[in-house]
Amino acid sequence: MLGEFIQPEQLVGDVYSLTYDTALVQVHDSAREKIGGLPQTCMLLATRFDPESETNFDEEDANLILLRVMRATPLLNGSEAERIRIGCCAACKR
Repeated sequence: MLGEFIQPEQLVGDVYSLTYDTALVQVHDSAREKIGGLPQTCMLLATRFDPESETNFDEEDANLILLRVMRATPLLNGSEAERIRIGCCAACKR
């Protein structure tokens, strides 16, 4: 029943932090482009279960969480990635 809500072809990313009031989702750029973007205030479903297989709803992984996109959030390692990109660009100009 819940598997009907999951659309694997519209997978956009992975939840990397989850609290009672906040979920941080790492969105894959190629997936976002494939589905036409993620507008602010759109809704996402987060789950770990496979809709194609038999699901035991007594297990923790058999849940759906409804999420609302509020804003973009920098990645935890975003500043490190930026530093590496800048360093590589500077090295290429030598």
